[in-house]
Amino acid sequence: MANNTAIASGNWENRLNWSAGTVPLATDAVVIPAGITITVAATGDVCGSLDIAASGSLSINKNENLSIGGNFTNAGTFGASAGSTVTFNGAANSVISGGGVYLIVGTIVLDMGSAATTLDIQDANFIKGINAGNYYYFTFIRGTWIMDNPATLNNCLNSGATRSLTIPYGVVIEAPNGKMNLAMFGYTDSVILSGELLLNGGTVTVELGQAENTGEDFRYTVNGGTPQLYISSGTLYVGAGFNALNTTDYIDFNMTGGMLILAYNGYSDWITFQLADNVGGKTFMSGGTIILQDACNAAIEDLDMGGANVAATLYSVTGGTIQLGYINTQSSSTYFGVDAQPATNYPNIQFESGVAKNVSAWIGGQINMLSLYINQNMTYDASGFSTTNIISTNGTFAFDDEGTYTTGSNTMEFSGSENQPITSTLLSNVSFYNLNIANTSGNVTLGLNATVNNQLSFTSGLLDASQKTLTLANGSVPITGASSTSYAIVGNGVSTTGNMTIDNLPAGTATAFPIGTASDYLPASINPVNANTNYSAYVFTGATTNGKSNGTPFSPALLSNMLNAVWNIGQTSGSGSATLTLDWTPAESSLEGTAFALSGTGIGIIQNTGGTTWSSPPSGTGNVATTYATASFNNFTQFAITDELFVLPVAVAEFNAVLNNNNTVGLSWSASDEMDISRFEVQRSTDGTTYSPIGTVQANNIQTGYSIIDPHPAAVNYYRLLTTINDGSTAYSPVRTIDLSTAVTMSVYPVPAATTVNVSVGNAAAGMSVRLINASGQVLQSSGTTGGSQVISIDISSYPAGTYFIQVIGENKIIQTTPLTKL
Repeated sequence: MANNTAIASGNWENRLNWSAGTVPLATDAVVIPAGITITVAATGDVCGSLDIAASGSLSINKNENLSIGGNFTNAGTFGASAGSTVTFNGAANSVISGGGVYLIVGTIVLDMGSAATTLDIQDANFIKGINAGNYYYFTFIRGTWIMDNPATLNNCLNSGATRSLTIPYGVVIEAPNGKMNLAMFGYTDSVILSGELLLNGGTVTVELGQAENTGEDFRYTVNGGTPQLYISSGTLYVGAGFNALNTTDYIDFNMTGGMLILAYNGYSDWITFQLADNVGGKTFMSGGTIILQDACNAAIEDLDMGGANVAATLYSVTGGTIQLGYINTQSSSTYFGVDAQPATNYPNIQFESGVAKNVSAWIGGQINMLSLYINQNMTYDASGFSTTNIISTNGTFAFDDEGTYTTGSNTMEFSGSENQPITSTLLSNVSFYNLNIANTSGNVTLGLNATVNNQLSFTSGLLDASQKTLTLANGSVPITGASSTSYAIVGNGVSTTGNMTIDNLPAGTATAFPIGTASDYLPASINPVNANTNYSAYVFTGATTNGKSNGTPFSPALLSNMLNAVWNIGQTSGSGSATLTLDWTPAESSLEGTAFALSGTGIGIIQNTGGTTWSSPPSGTGNVATTYATASFNNFTQFAITDELFVLPVAVAEFNAVLNNNNTVGLSWSASDEMDISRFEVQRSTDGTTYSPIGTVQANNIQTGYSIIDPHPAAVNYYRLLTTINDGSTAYSPVRTIDLSTAVTMSVYPVPAATTVNVSVGNAAAGMSVRLINASGQVLQSSGTTGGSQVISIDISSYPAGTYFIQVIGENKIIQTTPLTKL
């Protein structure tokens, strides 16, 4: 550009006022130095760039015009009278800067070289100067207006209008900073988007000055090209709704962040948020939040994000949130209608606390969404949707029910490709009518108990019920689709206590329980004799002697003859026998013992009948090749699958410790069969924690009763018996306690006695007892002590002559024993 500097004050049109000797041209870089005042007194004045120095001044008279084709820098004073026009028509990107003083009452015209050519308003004082007239008028023709400063633009309107504003195709309003109020008092159909509104950090409001609940919407329409709304950061407030002007219109909607708040000033008079379902539309959402504060005041849906007519390649919703309700939701705004779009999907849907609200289908069918959060004051009425399909998570959960989920005959489906938790902090149970598991790469995890009232089905993926109970209320509706890759993970009964419960099983029909661990599919089926019985089931691997996951593992020798898993089957309601079928997959599973794997059809089911006792040998039939075993039972506990060679070692019984009258301790036990037992070791502890052996006895095939004496017991003694099996496995008996520390004295007289014996007890605690025992160990009489010293008389006249024993018994231990001869 050629420089053209004002050399004298006066009119712009006087060539003598300029250094070039000519009135500025559109290619001139115009400079107004300090102390110079220039007045635009005609229409059609132009320049390239414009630079007003400090103490310099430029003013535009009423009804006159100045066009600026480049950068505008004002460090002085710039004024534009009412009726005047300032046109920005640069062919290249231009900047407004300088920090000077502005008083602009006329019209701003944006007519840049192209839609992508920017007018970057960096000077906040320029915006403040526009606000001098309270209302400010724009004529948007072409180009990008960038609100690149922290100021607030009070009210942006079409030139000559009082309420309307149009952003035409070819114009971009970009808001990275500050605040722009667009048509604050605009009315329905008067604020139209045909171009692009881009929020990337600032704040834009549309029609926020209107009266509450006047239903005046922000509309978009196709006029020359596709309208666009792009939000990456910042906030867009819309007084009522945002929707299409005509039924044929569509929009390019792109949201990666920021916030769009709708119905901020009350009800919409049409759809509160609509991305019209027409060919030509585009939808992309990966972040940000869309809030519908109030539902619309019309017989139409509140939420519609487009559907099948939008090309699949132009529709992608992978993140972001739609929130129904906000800080000023009105009590009358209680119903939000949502339009199901089976071909597309919604982002995460959640609800604001406060006013109770109801969300339901305006148009039914399948509704897809990333996740769903139901607030405690919220009802999600799913009955109008055929399927609610949760296709992802919000990063924390897929479905969080804190309020009311009304199922109707809806199917809740989880079809994500990551773990999808079902959670609640307020509720203990969530109920589904139909539940379908269709996850492709993760688990659907229960964070609370869940009930399926009709159909549970599997398409793909695992339902993790290891921590919570999964209840099927109608056992007559079979579970479908389960397989070795799609089933319910249950707990182990100890560290994870989740299970599958099926109520109201039909009689004479095998009902499948498709359960397993995280790595093994171990289904069961139950065929009851009686109808309307309820059963629960869980399973764990790592078979134990007591059928509990934290019990002692079976020995390697026994595991070779069994499947290394335990099923816990409970009859939770009803009565009668049932046939159980236990299954595992695949054949040649690592759970199969080495001998078990070769046993063919010689397998069956054993049942735990209490403690470490099992009903060996197995009952029923089975086949290793087809991985099942089946048998009938009258009661229900823990079950395992073994071959016919599985033989449990005999259990040691009746380990006892007795304090003799000479202050030695007699220790005795019995075992009915010692073929699998190697030896017994008696161990003693004085603190109940650290044990040391005091005697070892080898087992044999003749003797069934064993005993040893502890000749030198301590003041307090804890005894246990360690049994070692021939295969090297071990088991401990219950602990027995003998306490010699209690200083109780006892004397018996007369000795011998014929009719009455007196027992003098000294320093006895209340609650102790004195008892008479015969030589066989049978307790004949027992009397309690009251504490301190006392004499207890025992009538023995009716007993035959012989040897008897008098014992003083403390809490769970024998304190003293004295023999007595009866004459």
